[in-house]
Amino acid sequence: MAGLDSHGDGKPDPDKLAELAKTNVESLEEWSYFTAAKVNGAPAEFARPTHYSQTYDQGQLTLRFFLPLKAAVKAPKIVAFEVDDPSFFIAFNLAEDADAVSLAGAAKGCALNVKRPTKPAQEGVQILADAVANALVGKLAPSALGGDHATHILVACP
Repeated sequence: MAGLDSHGDGKPDPDKLAELAKTNVESLEEWSYFTAAKVNGAPAEFARPTHYSQTYDQGQLTLRFFLPLKAAVKAPKIVAFEVDDPSFFIAFNLAEDADAVSLAGAAKGCALNVKRPTKPAQEGVQILADAVANALVGKLAPSALGGDHATHILVACP
């Protein structure tokens, strides 16, 4: 909140939140917005985010943005998305709302599948530590390290 509340009322100024959102979105570019996509098995590139905003509520700062694909995709059969930080440094959670991910303008018959992690990302550090400990004592295959910490989104069309 430092430097965001010029009125001293415990609430960040809307213009300062907008400025912070712009800075944060620009900073995420070098990390590919922590988002990966494949269309029909081939990696897809993203354009710069649009419609970004930042809010502060109940002690939590939330950044929202729309991340469009760089090029339109013609009649994809399978589109897969993953939001994740492979270094386990940043925790990501998809909003709990049923409409956190939705299809807009999809072809008839397309299906959406959202696979959320079995444990919330805020527990990511402990999940990783538990996985390492279990692997060391032979309770978990080393290939399973990292476990189920990422959100996976799959769109399949006929």
